[in-house]
Amino acid sequence: MRTDIPRAQQEDACRGRGEARDTCHRKSDVCLSSFRRLAVGVVGTLVVLLLSVREGRAQSVAGVTVRSDCSAPLAEYLREPNPGEFFYVEDAQSSKHTCGFSVEEPGEFDRYPSSMQTAFTICQNRADERGIPAPCALIARGPTILAHSYREAQARQNGAGMISDATRCGQRPLNRWFWVERAFCDQSWHGPAKASGVVIWNHGILGTVAQYSAPVPPVFRLLQARGWDVLKIARNNLAENSAEQSLYRAVVRTLEEIATRRREGYARVILAGQSFGGAITLEAAESSKDVYGVVAMAPGLRAIGGAGRLDAAVTERTIGHLAVDRLSLVFPRQDSMFGGLERGPGATSVLAGRIGSFLLLDEKYDIVDHGGGTTGKFAIKYGLCLIQYLTSLEVGNGAVRCQDSLAEQGRAAKELLPRRPDAVRVVHSPDSLARDLQGFAGSWYGVLEPSGEVVSFAIVDLPDASRRALFSSMSGGRRGGLHEFSTGNESLMFRLPGRGSVVVRGTTVTWTPETGRDSQTAQLAPLPED
Repeated sequence: MRTDIPRAQQEDACRGRGEARDTCHRKSDVCLSSFRRLAVGVVGTLVVLLLSVREGRAQSVAGVTVRSDCSAPLAEYLREPNPGEFFYVEDAQSSKHTCGFSVEEPGEFDRYPSSMQTAFTICQNRADERGIPAPCALIARGPTILAHSYREAQARQNGAGMISDATRCGQRPLNRWFWVERAFCDQSWHGPAKASGVVIWNHGILGTVAQYSAPVPPVFRLLQARGWDVLKIARNNLAENSAEQSLYRAVVRTLEEIATRRREGYARVILAGQSFGGAITLEAAESSKDVYGVVAMAPGLRAIGGAGRLDAAVTERTIGHLAVDRLSLVFPRQDSMFGGLERGPGATSVLAGRIGSFLLLDEKYDIVDHGGGTTGKFAIKYGLCLIQYLTSLEVGNGAVRCQDSLAEQGRAAKELLPRRPDAVRVVHSPDSLARDLQGFAGSWYGVLEPSGEVVSFAIVDLPDASRRALFSSMSGGRRGGLHEFSTGNESLMFRLPGRGSVVVRGTTVTWTPETGRDSQTAQLAPLPED
């Protein structure tokens, strides 16, 4: 008779009886324990075997000792042709355990979120759901085993650089209304003693549709790279039952976060947000004396309840009372959430009486639709201007304006796009290329319309003397890859695995998704060299 009843069968039985999973598991374990005691009295020779059969028993895969539910995933991971990372955690006080792994794509480089972050997040979210207090640890990187047990993995600390505290990226709500995450887990966290300040980001709202996974706009990468820490307050979408209650709770939570960061020692606090998050930002800034600066992108608030229309006048009344040192407002043109209403003139009238400076990026600038400020396009066109305004010691009084500088855009694109591998070399000389490739020499970048995603392209030589098309993209995340290409009809073509195809013709790049519809096009410009 079998005594190691599979967990899946136990859970099927639980659901059939309508019992909670944890309760059923405890009952199953009690029954199993009783059977073992009976077996000892009947067949003494089976004592050792029966006592070793239990949920969560350790198994060895490729010399690595993991508990049962993770043995098959580890074996699957090691069979992958391009394994990424494998993380594992177990609870010393119980049989609880879990794991997570990722797979690399050949030719990829400088991807964010990275495969390591993906694997860690999968593992740690599962650990949180199962109530495991310990952190996930790195067992394997690629095909290489780094630790043969969880204890060894903890001791080696090969997960250095991963975010294992409460501000890690990619968390799920669980039973929380609010939680805090780092904005960019691949960038250095400076801490209150070294950072110039901290940015607190609030995201938008769409009824009870999840918005917490929306990335922080890439423009704030520029600020993180210049010595600031950037974090976001994430909200559980299931708690967004009304705009009024959500706004009140979010403003209170933001004020608490301001106080927390100031107690930690951050010298300056900038509040930032988009849409409903922009409204939270403005309301919180009006209520706090500890806010240095504000960046509100397409701030929106409904005048009468959650079902009321978005009212621009609410924003105008609020910005008229703000006493922050740095105030930046982004009002895109053709904002569909406001029916295309031009909000710049009303804001300009209110800000005319402001004591101090302000940066108003309104409909006169190349920022389109409600989310225009959150795109890669915004980051390269106006990012350096915004960062200079927020960080300059003196900005004077009145309006600060951004100039349309191609040189600054190129520098921002160079900084924000994925860094190409050191081992590859861009082909700059047309003479070193075949006749049909000579127009593609050098490094290029552009902005895909209408998404606002920034892309770059180059032909590169690999160490083995082969040639590839280097293609990178940047918006909420970023990724770079090396791809085999073909030529014909004065064009260069290659495929992005699982994401579609790219055609470069002259100074135009066209990206067509797998569906074959909704292609996007970018006009290319030279990308500055190091």
